[in-house]
Amino acid sequence: MGALFRITAAGVLETLYSFCSQPKCIDGYDPSPGLIQATDGNLYGTTATGGVYGSGAIYKSTLSGTMTTLYSLCAQANCPDGQDPGPLIQASDGNSYGATDAGGNPTCGTELPHGVPTPFSCGTIFKMSPSGVVTVLYTFQTATVDGYDWQGALLQASNGIFYGTTAQGGTEDLRTIFSLSVGLSPP
Repeated sequence: MGALFRITAAGVLETLYSFCSQPKCIDGYDPSPGLIQATDGNLYGTTATGGVYGSGAIYKSTLSGTMTTLYSLCAQANCPDGQDPGPLIQASDGNSYGATDAGGNPTCGTELPHGVPTPFSCGTIFKMSPSGVVTVLYTFQTATVDGYDWQGALLQASNGIFYGTTAQGGTEDLRTIFSLSVGLSPP
């Protein structure tokens, strides 16, 4: 299910927290890579699955392993807030930002499993306050324009704008590079 751990300089491994240790895995499991230490000294990360609704969670942990689930994704029908979140970054305004692999617009694209057209969602870009309030900043609208299946973490460039990439989609289904400006100061 995954664990949060630290390794001492001497190479001693210490498990700080084991995911899915709460009933129905409401604390999440399958942690995403890219754990960050925010300016408040705590660690922040995401899980791809679990949480209250089974679609991922955003958590905070002290350095001693006291875990708090800040937000469970897919809190509404059709998951407008996204599901399967990736790594977080802390931006120049002190908030955390991330992207989700799915959720958002439920008809962003269409797959043909077993020859049957099936709509799918393409994900979101979100902001989370230090207290865990999540705001969706952008919903990927169409797979052929915006792309889908984001890759890696967002990056805040020296101009304050966020940049990222998708693994699929775009006008020739070759991937996209995207930017999103929310009016932040440079880092």
